[in-house]
Amino acid sequence: MGARMSCHIAHEHAVAAVVCLGYPLVGINGAVRDEVLLGMKTPLLLCQGTRDRMSPRARMENTVAKMSAPTTLHWVETGDHGLLATKARLKATESSQENIDHVTLGVIEKFLRSTLEI
Repeated sequence: MGARMSCHIAHEHAVAAVVCLGYPLVGINGAVRDEVLLGMKTPLLLCQGTRDRMSPRARMENTVAKMSAPTTLHWVETGDHGLLATKARLKATESSQENIDHVTLGVIEKFLRSTLEI
């Protein structure tokens, strides 16, 4: 399920937490789709790529600053909407997409453990 739809469902049903991998803040027409985020009450983890055109960093950080829900924002450097880093970034950091994914999974695990107290 998509990140945006998960947030809509959290408005209608009791869920303990929401993890979004690439929330599409800006629509194809350029409209900012922040209303569901601003109305969130459920703890939220947003994992975003720094080169995701659907979620420009400044706009996402501005939106998160206005949110009332407990929100964690994790950035994947040079990640796109699917959190895939550029080959140049991988080479420069002597890393792999698998390593970047592993870091992101660690962030998700930490968020869920602290939010769900497990």
